[in-house]
Parts: sequence; structure tokens; C-alpha cells
Amino acid sequence: MTRPDWTNLNGIWDFAVTGRDAGQPGTFPEQIRVPFVAESALSGIQRRVTENDKLWYKRTFTVPANWNNRRVKLHFGASDLQTTVCVNGTQVGAHKGGFDSFAYDITPQLNGGTNTVVVSVHDPSQTGGQAVGKQRINDVKPHPGGGILYTAASGIWQTVRLEPVASAHITRLDMTPNLGNDTLRVKVQTAGAAGRSARITVSSGGTAVGTAMAR
Repeated sequence: MTRPDWTNLNGIWDFAVTGRDAGQPGTFPEQIRVPFVAESALSGIQRRVTENDKLWYKRTFTVPANWNNRRVKLHFGASDLQTTVCVNGTQVGAHKGGFDSFAYDITPQLNGGTNTVVVSVHDPSQTGGQAVGKQRINDVKPHPGGGILYTAASGIWQTVRLEPVASAHITRLDMTPNLGNDTLRVKVQTAGAAGRSARITVSSGGTAVGTAMAR
């Protein structure tokens, strides 16, 4: 799953905070360093985010010229918790989950020049029904019983990147070894490859020790 071409979108994004039910703000008066959460010092924001807030991120990007004739995917390593992504004014997807990666094919939304991505995130932390571990919105201090809680972490907290792919490409490999009979079961998940075949080769020390092909 290692491909040579990709563009990192980490760095300084325009930033704003609104009420949780508000639409996109007209201005983004602050700046945040992605992928650090808004509560952290490294983000440049370092303040409390509550269940009544919505975080807004905005930046522009251009697609490298040598990516022509390929699909362009926008990847998020993780964002906590409810994330909506728009490219050039069109929503390309929404994701709920604070710990898993997600990606969208944004090829139809690209304009051939300078593109704008806007991301909104709402994180209810412990007021929601999702797993939060020891995160808490309120000010966190160790209590006399010896326990400890942690400052909540909201918004984008893993790398954001662009990646060009072929129309038919692999999205995921699930590999299950069976040491009892020296076999490896491989499930190849793809996009745009219906009816096509995949060839799997297992190598040891640079020497192929097994190969198989299937739809």
C-alpha cells in the first residue's frame, strides 16, 4: 500500500469556531496547525472546546500537473468526531468516528487550478454516546483517589494528504495467516475494479514462495 506520489496538506489552515448548529462562517479569523488538536499548544489555539462548538478548517491547494488522468483522493488519518468535508463548495463526504482513517475521491470537484477544502468537526466528547476513554471537557485535575482524566482532544489529529490513484486501485488488504498449514488467506478490497483479477505473490528473502490469482 505504499505509493510514490502524494502531497501532504499538514501545516497552517484558516480556522474558526461557531455554534454546533451553525453553517459555514463568512470569515476564518484564526489559524491552526494541522494535525494538532485545538486544545493543544502545538495547534496554536490551545483552548477548551465544548459540546456546543463546531470547529471549521479551511485551506487551498493545487494538484500537481503530473497527476493528470488519475483519480485524486483526499485522505484523513483521523478526526474527532463528526467530520464533514467540502471541496470547492461541494460536500464530498461525512464521517463519524474519532480513531479511524477515511478518504474521498474528490476528482469531480477539482477545477484544474487553486482548490479550496473546508472541513467542519463537532466533538461532543463525554456528552455523546461514543467511546472517549478518559477524555473530559471540563478542567482536568488528578483527584485524591489517585485516578486521572485527560483534556479532551477535538478535531483533526492525524495527517491530511492527497493521493493520485488509477481508476482501478487497491484500497485495503486483509491478510490472515494459518501457521498450522502454512497458508495465507488474502482479501483484496478495491475501487473501480469489478470483474477484474488480482494476483498475490508471497516472497521470503526476495524469493517467491507462493502465488495465486482470483477475481
